[in-house]
Amino acid sequence: MFEAVHGTAPDIAGKNIANPTALLLSSCMMLDHMELYSHSANIKEAIYTTIQQRDNLTRDLKGVGTTSSFTESVIKRLDKGPNATNKTYTLNTATDKPKVEQKVEKK
Repeated sequence: MFEAVHGTAPDIAGKNIANPTALLLSSCMMLDHMELYSHSANIKEAIYTTIQQRDNLTRDLKGVGTTSSFTESVIKRLDKGPNATNKTYTLNTATDKPKVEQKVEKK
């Protein structure tokens, strides 16, 4: 069995604030079981780098990102390498809501 072990969390259901890390790592366990080690390693590296660089972290990790923004950061690292990102979420202290800042990529 490959599943993220946690409660149903009805208090955050549908709010786009859950941390998807456990679910993603569970999928890596399945890939390892299927002997797809390189795929699993690539996903884990993208997850760990996203967390290490504090890119779009969810609230439980002291960030202001969403489930979707964290997942997008992981996917970008899969597509473009470990340092890829073009969004950063910061806390707007006046409204206590996240605001998105687009980073300009230098060529």
